[in-house]
Amino acid sequence: MSKPANNPTISAPTTPARANENGTKTKNCNRMPPPSSPRYTYKPAIPWAYASLPPSQLTTYLDDKKKPAKKAHLAVRIVQSHFLLKLPAILAVTLALAYLQAAIRNGHGNDGNDGNAAAPTAFLRNLLHGLWVAFAFQAAVAAPSALLRSELLFDLSGAACFVTVVAGALGSTASANRAGAGAGAAAGDWAAAAVEGARAIGRAVESCDGRVWEEIGVDWRQGWVSALVCVWAVRRGIFTFVRALCRNGDSRFDEFRANRKKFFAAFMMQSVWVTFCAIPVVALNSIPAQGFIGTSWQASDPILSALTSSGGMLWFWLGVWAFFRGLMIECVADWQLTKWRLDKYRKRHDEVFCRRGLWERSRHPNYYGEWLLWSGISMCCSAVLLSSAARNTTGLGLGTASVLCAVTPYFVYKTLRNISIPLIEEKYDKMYMERKDYRDWRRNRTFRLWLDGSGIIWGYF
Repeated sequence: MSKPANNPTISAPTTPARANENGTKTKNCNRMPPPSSPRYTYKPAIPWAYASLPPSQLTTYLDDKKKPAKKAHLAVRIVQSHFLLKLPAILAVTLALAYLQAAIRNGHGNDGNDGNAAAPTAFLRNLLHGLWVAFAFQAAVAAPSALLRSELLFDLSGAACFVTVVAGALGSTASANRAGAGAGAAAGDWAAAAVEGARAIGRAVESCDGRVWEEIGVDWRQGWVSALVCVWAVRRGIFTFVRALCRNGDSRFDEFRANRKKFFAAFMMQSVWVTFCAIPVVALNSIPAQGFIGTSWQASDPILSALTSSGGMLWFWLGVWAFFRGLMIECVADWQLTKWRLDKYRKRHDEVFCRRGLWERSRHPNYYGEWLLWSGISMCCSAVLLSSAARNTTGLGLGTASVLCAVTPYFVYKTLRNISIPLIEEKYDKMYMERKDYRDWRRNRTFRLWLDGSGIIWGYF
């Protein structure tokens, strides 16, 4: 018997030696059985996701696969760990340092060298209340949904969690401001505060009147940023609910529907998503009235003063612009994809994947719009949280406030790139990777639209 063929992609059986026409035996030869044979197995040398790479990158990829894996140092492995494990650790260390800094300052204040420093108690209380409400609400919705194997309420429950967490922090601060208690005092019943905040947001959005925020006792920046988040959450929840209702389910749950535990875990992971996305808004809504009064609202640093000055508010309005641009991109991308699917259902075209409008420029324009609008929300929050008055009244130092504002864009980006997008692209790669037009579209289209996004949107209306 001869050795098997040296083929990295085909595992072919060997055949015994045989005699030729002259009666002499020939060398053993390898013959591949027909594809219908059960002995034929096809093993791709590279994943489907790398099939469209140029030859130079393919060679680099195959060379790297041959190299033995090196054991990294423990600190390096912690830094390179999954982002869902890194972010809670980063937040815990950041808040612990903020409490330690406040305790050190208070210790110096007892000696008469410094005044009393506030600890981030209000923010931590609102964050823990929001986290508890999000997990409890998601568990209450996930239990019957897992039993019935129905995902219709998935996005609606996420929208409700967003509104509850944001409105609860807003109403809690409003109650403390009216009572004149300040940042560190108890804010009363958090559930009642959430109802009050949700009602105020609804009245402000319905009437487009900013005097609502003065009536409940919060700053207009806190109120309108909370309203923007709630408007996005409600729109997205209703859209995805109607889409799942019309399509008799959501394709994202095809792998989880058979396993009730995974189905339940998917609902619970949404509470983590809500919490990390709402962190800068909760921090903004935790600022008491003293954080917006007087000229000390400007930051002491000249660069921060240019970004957070009460006169220009350049950084804040750039964040508002980024939010509305991202929201417009997301809405237009969802509308174009829905119209493409409806036209395909009516047999107006036979395209296998959408290449119309924004989808011709980007592989996932709706995800890019979602990341952009959350970046805008973080910019709006950082314009207020980095000011001197806000940091002094909330107990959030410059480093803590910066980390809280940077967590959301990073978390949304990593969630989309590591979880949402691979789930979609792996499914379509298996279906259409043999098509040249799909490989070209996948290779030449990126995840982002950059600064020409506004022109693209208005050009496709």
